[in-house]
Amino acid sequence: CATSFSDSVEYFTSTSVPQFTTTAVSPVCNGNTLSFNITNSVPWAGYSWETSTFPTSGFVVVGSGPTLSYVVPSATNLYVRLQSVFSGCAPQTSPTMAFTIQNISRQITPSTTQTLCPGGVVNLSVFVSGGSNTLQWMKNGTAIPGATGINYAATTTGVYKVNVTAACGVAASNNVSV
Repeated sequence: CATSFSDSVEYFTSTSVPQFTTTAVSPVCNGNTLSFNITNSVPWAGYSWETSTFPTSGFVVVGSGPTLSYVVPSATNLYVRLQSVFSGCAPQTSPTMAFTIQNISRQITPSTTQTLCPGGVVNLSVFVSGGSNTLQWMKNGTAIPGATGINYAATTTGVYKVNVTAACGVAASNNVSV
């Protein structure tokens, strides 16, 4: 590519295909956030992140810049690719990274804020489907020792959720404030 100036010409090439990395390993859990980073970025290039649930079509732009944080949809597969654009040059597209999605349903009921009266109990339950292995109830982001069943009796205030460990990793439920 070349750009003309009044008394000089700036020349640069874009021969390398953009590349990116992630720490995510397939399968991934629906609802989890995946992070992607460009490994060979060029300061003057524009970058577009694209995803699809099909390997070769249906890609849509879901972000731009050197990084992407993406929430995994409820689908069967996820395909991610990166496109770089240099002014005046044809776009370059990275190889596509593929993920299998494990769809895990994990919903705490009741799902709205609950009032805890002095000396009272708020009974919480989680509905889990989709191949879960273990459950761990959390309060304010900290594991509650021994709380690994589908029901939990909250006797103190806080924000509760359940981490579901499955083949796809750890999937967190909705938060419920007590």
